[in-house]
Amino acid sequence: MSASSATATWWPWAANASATAAACAAAVWLACLTPASAQQPAPDWASLDQRAASLYAAGDLPHAIDAAHLALRAAVSPRERGRSLDRLGFLHYTSGDLTAGEKELRESLQIRQDAFGTDSLEYAETANDLAMLLRDLRHMDEARTLAVRAVAIREQQPDASGFLLAESLDTLGTIDGLSGDYGGAATTFERALAIHERRPDAERATEEYGTLCINLAGTYQRLGKYAIAEAAFHKGLSALRVKPGTAHPAYAASLLAFAAFEVETGKYVEAERLYDEGVRLLKAELGEQHRFAAVHYYKKESFSKFADPALLAQIVAENDIVLTAIGD
Repeated sequence: MSASSATATWWPWAANASATAAACAAAVWLACLTPASAQQPAPDWASLDQRAASLYAAGDLPHAIDAAHLALRAAVSPRERGRSLDRLGFLHYTSGDLTAGEKELRESLQIRQDAFGTDSLEYAETANDLAMLLRDLRHMDEARTLAVRAVAIREQQPDASGFLLAESLDTLGTIDGLSGDYGGAATTFERALAIHERRPDAERATEEYGTLCINLAGTYQRLGKYAIAEAAFHKGLSALRVKPGTAHPAYAASLLAFAAFEVETGKYVEAERLYDEGVRLLKAELGEQHRFAAVHYYKKESFSKFADPALLAQIVAENDIVLTAIGD
């Protein structure tokens, strides 16, 4: 949905009130006003920013992006613009539009650097988000530099829960894992996990905890630690089912990651069930405008080696969208 159509949906402007005055014999002015035509106040930046966050948490990515665009238009200070650009860049990155996401995140980082400095929590937030995007573009050196910086800032200025530090540790762990340092990645993930697991079990059902467990599970898988990998997969999926829920892309992607694990450990029947469920959820999330003509599965010989060039060429030729496990 375009930003303009979102405006029509979320900003229900009423027509400006108008008053028609007429002089009568008694020289009394009669104002013709109706309650329905009273002017409505525009939503402020904070409410639009919160709306974008709530829509994302509910798994409604297209409308979250529309709300984030509106929040950016309403932003008037460096604090608001930096936050809105960070949110919009992250949402575009999550939706797969890495070009728009990178542009917005870099602009946010510059605004926050100028306004708050490179030691600020604001800078750390955008550095962390940009690091994730650059990781997926395989710009690993810059991604790691930003992730390390975000970890350092959040270690120096910890929030009460420590969850911001855990978030950046998770990001750094994925970068190290994709770079082939599975041992270092596992250590970093375990630091983040320890922060989350200070809470009671009932309070851990969050997207951050669930995704962290899935990342750690995939790393254990690559280290050949299959028993603890399977346990971590189950913990992650259990958390993601509760929040953000099974309609969210994070849950579907995690199902497919677990399916790949089940294939590697020879549990083909269960793997097929997980693949079917994950693809069904992805179809529902993409909507009718994006239909799968076919779904193909591929397996390379080793997670620790590059795939054969001929297999890569075949995958490119046969597919429009490719989902890979961490490290592939």
